[in-house]
Amino acid sequence: MRVKLSKQSNCRGFTLVELMVVCVIVSVLATIGLLAYRKVIIKAKAGRARNALSLIAQAEEIWRIDNNGAYRTISWGQTVNPRVGTAQTGVNLRAVDSDPEFAYRVTAAGMAQARNKVALGACPVNRIIQLNLVSGAWAINWCYR
Repeated sequence: MRVKLSKQSNCRGFTLVELMVVCVIVSVLATIGLLAYRKVIIKAKAGRARNALSLIAQAEEIWRIDNNGAYRTISWGQTVNPRVGTAQTGVNLRAVDSDPEFAYRVTAAGMAQARNKVALGACPVNRIIQLNLVSGAWAINWCYR
């Protein structure tokens, strides 16, 4: 007795080309998502630096009023707390001192600056966000916008 095997004409499944097209589409979408995510992270870190500069500005303003109209200068990497921090002004600057991505300084001319210590995406090292303590004007590097 012979059994005749019939050919299935309704083969279901995906061809290799279809699978490759789907892989390419998923890869492109994942790349776009990753780039958007990195940009959001960089903006968040820059926002944290701007917040720290605002805290420094508050402490410096209190310091200026108490010390004959002079701002207290702070060098890059110098601890901020003992100069214009909690004990003297009531403004807590511990987050500024422990920031791993940015270093802060205040110049005698009343400019508070945040400089990134590590490369943040498109922002290479040493890009500055600046706050003029006298006028309140911000100067933000292009890579943080």
